[in-house]
Amino acid sequence: MEPYVGLVLLGSLLFAVGNVMQKRGIPAWIGSHSVASLARRPGAMLRALVRSPIWLFGLALTAIALGVETQALGQGDVSVVKPLSRMQTVFAVGLAAVLMRERLAAREWLGVAIVVVGAVLLGLEPVDTNVHAPSTAASFATAGGIVLVAALLVGLPEAGPAALRGELGLGLAAGLLFGLGDVMVKAGTEIARGPAGLFDLTQASSAVALLETSQLHLGVFATLAAFLLQQAAFARGRVSVVVPAIGAGGMLVVVLLGVLLLHETLGGERIVAIVVVIAGTALLTPRNAPAQGAGPATGKT
Repeated sequence: MEPYVGLVLLGSLLFAVGNVMQKRGIPAWIGSHSVASLARRPGAMLRALVRSPIWLFGLALTAIALGVETQALGQGDVSVVKPLSRMQTVFAVGLAAVLMRERLAAREWLGVAIVVVGAVLLGLEPVDTNVHAPSTAASFATAGGIVLVAALLVGLPEAGPAALRGELGLGLAAGLLFGLGDVMVKAGTEIARGPAGLFDLTQASSAVALLETSQLHLGVFATLAAFLLQQAAFARGRVSVVVPAIGAGGMLVVVLLGVLLLHETLGGERIVAIVVVIAGTALLTPRNAPAQGAGPATGKT
């Protein structure tokens, strides 16, 4: 397996533990407000969150995970790194079942097994050495389109299809934005490669060059927006619903933009591996409200 595979798995585990801690630490009152209401008072939401030590611990783990995943993106293809990072779903579902006593259906356990198989196949994929660094104009145009789709999804919970109401629609929207963030960060690492053609976040030259790219700025904006949507989704439902929904939205974006924007090559084996992961994630994304026994989304399960 490629060296970056270990980084992806470590980042996925850190993200999963951070997600569970954030879910446990979210104040109960946040879940009783609509996204529009929270958007009108982001300061109150953030102040409430930072007063929760458990939530802050989850945030710290998430920040570390972002650094680990950024390095993985600098070494691997986004169309492999992002689907492979769906091991986060497996870790999160397992933690939710053990620590938060969320009940999982047989189809969800089957989804876990399928995601693991897909992750193994992805881990064997070689790196594409012909990845393209997109222009600033193309990056902004792409970002605008994905943000528009995510905004439409956020507007659906009140008037759209019942299947997309609540945490599922919010999770999908967050996933689209997280995926956009990953693609933009990958584009930034391609621009920030050193003279030897390598990207190393521990080296000041690579870190500074990355910070100067417009693509990174777009990625940070998308990730922050996704993060806030993720918190709203956590406040409304189960980790085992939100995390797979985020994964599904994210994979859709990175596979599409990995090919169209970064010019990554999708060989037959990679396509099969991605399809396997998507199928497993689909089984892990319930269509309805929280399963019996999940309990209310109070953040204190």
